[in-house]
Amino acid sequence: MLDVLLDSSQCDIDAGLMKTLGVNAIRVYTVDGSQNHDACMRSFESQDIYVWIDLSTPLHAIDRNTPEWTLDLYTNWTATVDAFSKYDNVLFFSIGNEIINSASSVDTAPIIKAATRDIKAYQSARGYRMIPLSYNAADSLETREYTADYLTCGPLGSCINIYGMNVYSWCGNSSYYVSGFDKLYEQFQAMSIPVLFAETGCNTISPRDFSDVGTMLGPVFQAVFSGAFVYEWAMGTNGYGIVNYTNGEGTGFPQTLDDYNALKTVFSTATPTGTALSDYTPSNTQPACPATDTIWSVPGTAVLPTIANLEVSTVARVTTYTSPLATSSGGSVVTIASALDGGSTTAPPTTSNTVLSTSLQTQDAQSLLSTGAIAGIAIGGVVVGVAAVLGIFYFIWRRRKRTARKTAETEKVSSEGSSSEGGALMGGDPDEGVQMGRAELPAMSAAAVVPRQELAASHDGHEGYYGTDARQAMKRQGPVHEAEDAQVLEMDGVRPAGEIDGRPIVHELDAGQRHSRRFGPSDS
Repeated sequence: MLDVLLDSSQCDIDAGLMKTLGVNAIRVYTVDGSQNHDACMRSFESQDIYVWIDLSTPLHAIDRNTPEWTLDLYTNWTATVDAFSKYDNVLFFSIGNEIINSASSVDTAPIIKAATRDIKAYQSARGYRMIPLSYNAADSLETREYTADYLTCGPLGSCINIYGMNVYSWCGNSSYYVSGFDKLYEQFQAMSIPVLFAETGCNTISPRDFSDVGTMLGPVFQAVFSGAFVYEWAMGTNGYGIVNYTNGEGTGFPQTLDDYNALKTVFSTATPTGTALSDYTPSNTQPACPATDTIWSVPGTAVLPTIANLEVSTVARVTTYTSPLATSSGGSVVTIASALDGGSTTAPPTTSNTVLSTSLQTQDAQSLLSTGAIAGIAIGGVVVGVAAVLGIFYFIWRRRKRTARKTAETEKVSSEGSSSEGGALMGGDPDEGVQMGRAELPAMSAAAVVPRQELAASHDGHEGYYGTDARQAMKRQGPVHEAEDAQVLEMDGVRPAGEIDGRPIVHELDAGQRHSRRFGPSDS
């Protein structure tokens, strides 16, 4: 197993370059929960960088061909939760990546919810900080909205906290309509949880100018989306890397490429704004479960699978631990307790610009970030190596207008005639119809160590974790676009970019995940 968070010297080098790039978070696709990651996590923490951890590994992942939630998966994933919950700069845990990619794989949805339920229950039973759980979706126009609704409907204990999308449809000098970004905006503006771009960075047109990232972090998309991760960090055969390790081993001080400088420019000009906690009023209205039809065959009332003889309630509770990231010598003992018990939680890296909030979703006590989490967080970064992605993210907290207000506005429009502004996409008020409050993490300092992030090798590359069909798909080169809806199909070997925490900028870089020795999962 390739774990890019084990080489402390390389983490120091890469984190510094990522910090200079402007990322505040990274995404790592594969880690070994049995190993010690203190040194690398400290490198990223010292640079105000958050780390987004995928729980899946090449040998322990939900397979779309034979979907099942097993004790083997549960044991492996909870070992990773145990290993990383002590770090204050862990941003999210991912339950799955592109498991559902067409109508033929929607039957895996109950498996994803069952895994979410049991991992949340485990976090609570152990008394850990309730690190949010994410699912990262393929850019499938036919399934992405169904998937988002299903994974966020019903009992909160089985709902994801973050919805990520791997999107490669904006290539070169594109536009909202050619790329299909207008559809993305319309489909997700009412989401009750943060939505962000877990992978982006189309490379069919070279050199890349990352105008897609600029749009994702721009004033219009800030109203709906909470950040972006760029694929990827290290150059590989798929051509997505922004740095090149000349020794061919993914180690040492890499050469920065033209794409690195282009992305740095985009990150430096992005200016997402935050929302003070005092101005944040969430509604958190959940969607109804999707109705079944020719595409979505899973009813919202479907019984979630369980693992025979699994009793999460018998899990031993952790009451104290020594934070390995504490600045004082020897670390500091921190008392932690489940949010469900009203206990305290630890705080992630903070700076003077941090806006504090206590939760991602006030209706779900299990969805808490730490007390240092922001109501809106801006994240930008790149995906490094085979298993890491860097990015900038910001949580956008949407406050939907009250029904009464909507009614009043509708009546006003009816009486005054139609408006020519038409909302954000038409150049009008980005908050028209939906009010959003964003909280940003502090901007990243220019020097620093940046956490490793998942590299997006080919898009289908990380799919390889989920089935043999994905591995075969990885043989394709780069993203494929459909002319009709401009949707991007999965790219071979591509891994999501990692987020960099602490910065108000929302950007991501995807490193070639399977091609970077340090940052991505192996294809084997």
